[in-house]
Amino acid sequence: MARKFSNNKEISQLVVKALESGAWVYEDGKKHGKLLHKATRMVLAVSKSPSCMRASLNLKSEIRQIEAGTHKILSVFSKK
Repeated sequence: MARKFSNNKEISQLVVKALESGAWVYEDGKKHGKLLHKATRMVLAVSKSPSCMRASLNLKSEIRQIEAGTHKILSVFSKK
């Protein structure tokens, strides 16, 4: 039986794919889980019961941006 990370099926699938890639670590919390990118140490909050219809799209976008190195936070820190 697969672990359930969120009530939203799409969010759970995104977390499973991220963990399978080996670049991410998941930490459990009360209302939100934490998805931690090993290389950049960036943390994404994963809601266990999202109320926003776009939550899965937003999470997918942020995972993609962090993995590509184009996340808005990463670009601020890389400028000198």
